[in-house]
Amino acid sequence: MEVISDSDIKKMLDNSGLKIKELYKNKHILIHSFYDWDGGFDETDINEVIKFYMNLDEMLSVVEKYLKKLGINDCILGKFYNNYWLKDWSDADKFDIYRQLIFLLKKYRLSKNSNKGLKVNLDLGENVYLLKKIIEANFRFLSEIGMFFPEIGVYISSTHHFEVHIYTTSNDVNKHIELLNEIIAEYQNINVLKWCK
Repeated sequence: MEVISDSDIKKMLDNSGLKIKELYKNKHILIHSFYDWDGGFDETDINEVIKFYMNLDEMLSVVEKYLKKLGINDCILGKFYNNYWLKDWSDADKFDIYRQLIFLLKKYRLSKNSNKGLKVNLDLGENVYLLKKIIEANFRFLSEIGMFFPEIGVYISSTHHFEVHIYTTSNDVNKHIELLNEIIAEYQNINVLKWCK
């Protein structure tokens, strides 16, 4: 991993044609769960905990398979249009995933509101694992980290409503839809929607 300056990120975004400050102007694909977890689950209800993690595993598998089928090598992590990399909840430290992301930022000398990014090579298995942890942290409303894939002009964000948003400049957005529908065919609790601009 390496730190990337905000000016380099801006150049890559400009070259891709993605309108990061006006995401609604891009072609948009939504992967969503039929369950709206809204940031988490009741930790005292074992059935809910099991269901959450089963559903999380499905969503993460879909995203991983999507990225692998596209043959993407590099990803830029950052806060992009968000205010912070991580949320500032008073009890956030109790979550191990939050502490892991704090450690990551400190390791690369990035603050929670840094405009710089991290370039991640997806050929390395531990980096794919990192992307999964980031999506989980976003689902749990602990972070607001976005993922930009400059090779193909795609930006991915995930929300605390258990949604993954894919924004692309591709003229062939239907190719992405077909690929995702093919992947999710084996999962019962996930759907794909699209909004084309």
